[in-house]
Amino acid sequence: MASPARQPLPEPAPAETARAQPCPAELQPGPDLPAAGSPDGPASPDGPASPDGLAVPDAAAFRRVVGRFATGVTVLTTVVDGHQLAMTANSFVSVSLDPLLVLVSVRQDARFHAPLLDAGVWGVSILAADMDQASRDFARRGADRPTDDGYGGDGRSGGGGGQLLGWRYSLGARTGVALLEGALAVLECRTVATHPGGDHTLVIGEVVALAAQRPDAAPLIFYEGSYLSADQPARSRRAGSSS
Repeated sequence: MASPARQPLPEPAPAETARAQPCPAELQPGPDLPAAGSPDGPASPDGPASPDGLAVPDAAAFRRVVGRFATGVTVLTTVVDGHQLAMTANSFVSVSLDPLLVLVSVRQDARFHAPLLDAGVWGVSILAADMDQASRDFARRGADRPTDDGYGGDGRSGGGGGQLLGWRYSLGARTGVALLEGALAVLECRTVATHPGGDHTLVIGEVVALAAQRPDAAPLIFYEGSYLSADQPARSRRAGSSS
């Protein structure tokens, strides 16, 4: 019996082109957060090749790749002996609804690291788009040292707001940590667990108080080593800034 004629396979449908979504606010580049890549990194965008031809991930390639995951930006705060400490962080994620848990990842060599673990309480201020300078200020090395908090040695309010590096804040009612004024939202947390994560420590906190503020404000967005611009794609913005 003759074999039935083979039917031609259908042509694959063309892939839909991804469209970049515009950022809600125009922001300047932010070099103080961890860069997405390094000029001293390997020539290959994915790292040096192994004998089997596959890329071997290295730190520079890893940073370039994970830098393509757009994040919000926060300022973490804690309090030690009445002094407020703060640092910029974009490694912040919600973990659980029951109980309410969030996680932050902090470098073990950061000055903020030991006080955070010792205090056991911390705050998260989620930055609005017009607070990119706050992100830069608290990302500077040394910005996480104790500063004059404007509240006096016991950290209690004397009727006015305190300041960290010129940024006004109020004290969280549950923890006494600084919460930046003008933030999109703020959370107060108590540490419930810590886990080593390479050169970072993963700190899980139970949310004991929170507030959503400025409902009409846009968020500060960090992508590929800088803040997104509203009027052009990230790739063309980077090309323009390097010329």
